[in-house]
Amino acid sequence: MNSSTIWFLNLPAAIPVVRRYMCSSFAERYLFPPHDLLALAAVARAAGHRVVFTDAVAECIGIQQVIRLSETIRPDLVVSIMSFELFDKDVSAVKMLKQSMPDVPYILIGYYPTEFPHETLALTGADMVMLGEPDHVFENVLKYFSPRNLPEHITGTVVRKSTGDILANEPDRRVPNPNLLPMPAYDLIIPKHYKEPFMPNPVGVIQSARGCPYFCNYCVHSFGTKLTVLTPENTLEHILFMKKHLGVRSLRFIDDTFTAVPSRVIKLCRLMIEHKVNLPWTCLSRADTLYDEEMLLWMRKAGCIRLNIGFESGSQRILDILEKGYEIEKCIPHVKKARKMGFEILGFFLTGIPEETVEDIHYTLKMAKELCHFAIVDTLKIYPGTPLHNRYKHLLHFSLMPYKNEFTDPLLTQKATKHRKYIYRKFYFRPAQLFNFPLSIYTDASIKDTIPYVFKMVSRKVTM
Repeated sequence: MNSSTIWFLNLPAAIPVVRRYMCSSFAERYLFPPHDLLALAAVARAAGHRVVFTDAVAECIGIQQVIRLSETIRPDLVVSIMSFELFDKDVSAVKMLKQSMPDVPYILIGYYPTEFPHETLALTGADMVMLGEPDHVFENVLKYFSPRNLPEHITGTVVRKSTGDILANEPDRRVPNPNLLPMPAYDLIIPKHYKEPFMPNPVGVIQSARGCPYFCNYCVHSFGTKLTVLTPENTLEHILFMKKHLGVRSLRFIDDTFTAVPSRVIKLCRLMIEHKVNLPWTCLSRADTLYDEEMLLWMRKAGCIRLNIGFESGSQRILDILEKGYEIEKCIPHVKKARKMGFEILGFFLTGIPEETVEDIHYTLKMAKELCHFAIVDTLKIYPGTPLHNRYKHLLHFSLMPYKNEFTDPLLTQKATKHRKYIYRKFYFRPAQLFNFPLSIYTDASIKDTIPYVFKMVSRKVTM
């Protein structure tokens, strides 16, 4: 095998976006690197290839600049991840890049390419989709790759053959042990680009577990419901590398549910204390995983500042429709306990279930006021391939190009938007919220950006 130049490109976007396999989120006040691409860059480097990484989102460069950059890099292979709500924009970008370098193979990853590989290849002109969790698939692709020539019979791929026909190979299995993978190529990023609100920046982003063992019917899991984890020792190596070589000043764990296995969390926290990591950090959690007081104590000792909790709703009826799998009243005492222990609570909430009523919204608002320092409210997106999509597909209009994923009845969308803005107004625009914010935000420079953002979310007057 000859060494090739492989270009890992986070596609440009007019709206700042964080692209991940499990989701894409618009990043008006924060930005994380495309972790999936960094993981694949490490696989390519371990195989002896020269790797180049460009985050066009972080560097604020458009498609024409990216095309000019390709003429300088002269890659033998390009790899990109595609987003959700900007899918049609990503299609256009890939198509333009492919037209500018028609002889260079282009590989795509992501949830939509996995769900719709034939359509993705047809729309973009790209050459291969790696399905699902791509690390081992990519290892096998590289074993048989020669410059500008992709192998056609690799498990876990859908590939454009030399004849132009599309060949769908069998899906590959999950990566059983992520500890055997190389550390993501964190050194390729420009740290100053990445930030999280009300945390010291730059932020270092770590995925210490893949998959989620819960069965919420609206969620696109990161590769499935089987949880695979890095050992605490391996996770610590990632942290120490970023602290030493990137100068990160805070950490964000992007595991779907960081607190799913308390014993693992406790061991990692002890190691962080033993090795004097001394960095504040945040993580994603679920309300029903905070029962273990020992875990919470060790997390606070190890520097955890904020729990980002996907509550979704304060209404048990809505939670049952979403198959969250818990009784919210049993979880509330544990969240209150975490708050008393000094954790900031950021709650994620959803509006937009067709059966949602004003009463459900009032339950949500009441719980948000009672438990949360911060609230983020989104309108529910019902993605193909999820069980919730099967329930509501008769109400939805979905297309890849132009990208549409919305209710056919505009009144349902209007109701969701109305509910969302109502929660924002009633949560943030109350005198008590001034005293509810953690004191740290009043000394954080990003508050000057956050206040206009909240005003934007609730700019249209809503009454209920």
